[in-house]
Amino acid sequence: MPIEEEKNTIDRRSFLKTTGLGTGAMLLGLPTLQGCMSEDARPIDDDFFKGFQHPPALARPFVRWWWNGNHISKEEILRELDLMKNAGIGGVEINPVAMPETAEADPEAGLVWLSNEWCQMVKFVCDEAKKRNMLVDLIVGTGWPFGGEFLEESETIQGVSVEIIDIVGSGPQSIELPKIDEENEKIMQIALIPNHMGAIGAKKDLSDLPVKKGKIEFEAPEATHKLYVVIWKNKFREVMHGAPGGAGPVLDHFNLHAVEKYLDRISDALNPLFEGSMGNGIRSLFCDSIELEGANWTSDLAQEFEKRRGYEIFEYLPLLLDKNFNPETSFQKEFRKVKYDYSLTLAELFKERFVQPFHLWCNSNACQSRYQAYGHPWIYTDLLDGNLTPDIPEGDQWLFNAGWQNFCDVDNIRYAIWNKYAASGGHIKGRKVISTEAMTNTSGVFQASLEYIKQATDLNIATGINHTILHGYNYSPPSAGFPGWVRYGTYFSDQNTWWPYMPAWANYTARLSYVFQESKPVGQIALLGPTPDVWSKDGLDRTAFNFTPWYLHSFWQAFNHNGFMSDFVNCEVVTKASVQKDKLVCGHMAYEAIFICNVINMPPETAEKLVEFAKAGGKVFFVGSFPNKAPGYQSSPDAANRLKKAVELTMNADAKLIQSPPDDDKDNQQELAKWVKVICKQHSLVPKVNLSEPHHKVFVNHQQAGKKEIVFFANMDRENNSVFEAQFPTGKKLPWRWNPETGERTLYPHNVPHILKFDLAPLESILLVFESLGQFDVPRPEEAPMFENGQTINGPWKATFEQPITEETFEKEFTKLADLKDIEELKYFSGTVTYTTSFIPENVSLNILDLGKAHEIVELRINQQLVGTKWWGKKVFDISDMLIEGENELQIKVTTLLYNYCCSLEGNPTVETWRKRSKEVGLLPSGLVGPVVVY
Repeated sequence: MPIEEEKNTIDRRSFLKTTGLGTGAMLLGLPTLQGCMSEDARPIDDDFFKGFQHPPALARPFVRWWWNGNHISKEEILRELDLMKNAGIGGVEINPVAMPETAEADPEAGLVWLSNEWCQMVKFVCDEAKKRNMLVDLIVGTGWPFGGEFLEESETIQGVSVEIIDIVGSGPQSIELPKIDEENEKIMQIALIPNHMGAIGAKKDLSDLPVKKGKIEFEAPEATHKLYVVIWKNKFREVMHGAPGGAGPVLDHFNLHAVEKYLDRISDALNPLFEGSMGNGIRSLFCDSIELEGANWTSDLAQEFEKRRGYEIFEYLPLLLDKNFNPETSFQKEFRKVKYDYSLTLAELFKERFVQPFHLWCNSNACQSRYQAYGHPWIYTDLLDGNLTPDIPEGDQWLFNAGWQNFCDVDNIRYAIWNKYAASGGHIKGRKVISTEAMTNTSGVFQASLEYIKQATDLNIATGINHTILHGYNYSPPSAGFPGWVRYGTYFSDQNTWWPYMPAWANYTARLSYVFQESKPVGQIALLGPTPDVWSKDGLDRTAFNFTPWYLHSFWQAFNHNGFMSDFVNCEVVTKASVQKDKLVCGHMAYEAIFICNVINMPPETAEKLVEFAKAGGKVFFVGSFPNKAPGYQSSPDAANRLKKAVELTMNADAKLIQSPPDDDKDNQQELAKWVKVICKQHSLVPKVNLSEPHHKVFVNHQQAGKKEIVFFANMDRENNSVFEAQFPTGKKLPWRWNPETGERTLYPHNVPHILKFDLAPLESILLVFESLGQFDVPRPEEAPMFENGQTINGPWKATFEQPITEETFEKEFTKLADLKDIEELKYFSGTVTYTTSFIPENVSLNILDLGKAHEIVELRINQQLVGTKWWGKKVFDISDMLIEGENELQIKVTTLLYNYCCSLEGNPTVETWRKRSKEVGLLPSGLVGPVVVY
């Protein structure tokens, strides 16, 4: 149904073009949006709204609390807990980690992980956090991945790799074998393989030949060959940044006995302090991302492979390990089926022997499991599958580091793939909390602003994340100086200039998190990617997964920009789904359409579920191709025929084959969003939140809480307003704007309550709650104020500078405002600058003050009275009724970023380390630049 322009009477565009306030004008209570509401018609309070106003600890952001080197004391723990509590933090994740390389500290002074002293400190934190109404999580192990010097030989990480030697000519050969570390390596297999291999029978096993002085001798046949030497190894990876007691070799995650023994070691140490159960003090136990490069073997893998797949792996193993092996056409089909089987076996063992035991162990200790299913360079399970198991699936997000994903680069924020799969798994399983490791930052540690952090937060909400785990807070005593001990992450520290304003952001994100934790996601679209195809061609490699097909992990965004909510599914989820009326019900979600994205390999059982769905009236779209292969070497003889028949039946039931998005859209998310709009219109697929036009910088989330409909919009554009209309599935329910910055709600101006008009300012977000609360007088716009003839305030300006790090204070006078980075003696300043001047207004009824450019956070006072604080967006204030006849004092306090000061600290090893890792940006804009204009 088209959205009719004339159905909304609010037209503020000329007003907003001048002020840049967007819908944010309503936040200011500007006279353009006045209305009346009788006292008995005001919305009644309810528990949901009260929770929004005062969100509990569970909704508040947590921090990853790096216990650097386990150099911890009770005194400092209390100091830091109080700092975090006062900043609006709701909980901590205790994360013991190695002392930063640049820190000056006694390496022997740290406590040993799981020692009685260390465990007592964990108990102390839990007790003190409870007094402060804070929650505690605990990472399993130290650093990552799990491991430790206490592991036995059979419990350590295992892998197989291949060395390849070109054989020149035929006839007698004497080949020197690769040198190995005999303590941790051994040659498992030697095979002679022709360069052009048409069948596995052409491979010749030489493993039984005697080795003399490191060489083997054999007769090479005609044609060119390569000698493949398969090498088994263990202990080849150490825990990254392991703390005392938890450093050493990485655990074999495919060894169930070793995994359970490792986990029990933790619960055996901690449970006695918590009346027999860690859950009496710890909310969740956390597993960080799976960085297991080279882990592709375990002691019984060959036996498990034969048991599960029905044939031996050794025949194919050398070729499976050759990243550059390109099978001949005649051999390709067979080899790719074997590669899929090898990938599937590893994924099954990883899930059965690590992910599920971890989850069950957490629950057996009355804790929730919190788990990151992604990793590098492999993803060890189907990514959705990995997010279906934990109580709290977790994604990740990076600042200043987004360039390696299609269309996932909004101002260099990485936000999409891991978050979206975590949210999809959480939605299907009905998880209340879906978290993300947020604001990870190694390329701009001292550059991040609260505005940038808000922008990243809004992107998280759009992806379906409803809880923030900040990365992170470094345990660092005052004696460590500036910047203290910095292990990783955005510089969340009381020494950061914007730390006093942390509560503003924390309250904002906590209120949003509460709403989306306490409501249910709405799903329309299921997206099925070709994981079996990736495993068949590239194995568990995450890069191939990310980009196959090129549009897959941008597709959800293109749907989102059109107002559709979508989730990723996989073949197993679809196979196990039920069909209810015309919906595909996957766990707690019901989808009206599924897009199968360039899938070639599909189990016939999955295709047969699609037949059922299509016959019930569900919408099935095959994008780019039909599935035509059953994965796996030993798939049943009739599997391909069943698959073909199921696809035909699905098409007969009105499924659609549509072309893949054009390659021209690879670099243009806006065009991809338009393409989706056209496809959906052609096939009568109508979004629940129907936007007049898609825009690649406007994101949406839609959930339900009982009879309440909840819609969140975020404009990710830093420069431009986003103007659009939207139609909602809410009937006569009234639209209330819930303001996550203030905890207030106001009736959103409208004529027809389910068709609204929006003009979002740069980086503005809006949270709407539609509910039936009786009859109300709708706010109506007054005539927009005119801004053509504003009065510029030229100064002169008295400026007071306060540098909190050095505790230096001084004053300057300016006849003209300027960027501090362009003033030689002030270019390295970081702190607060309070600009003061007096002016006589030409008209005391003027009601808008625009500060122009101001970097970064601004507090405004007029005649000693606080007008407000702006920590994001344009620095425009409502000053209605604040001006007096005659002289008025204007005071503008600007808090700058820390980065410029850090640029002056040559010789500070910690600062220099992180500055070298920063993107080259030069000095950042700083201070009040103006022009300052009153309208």
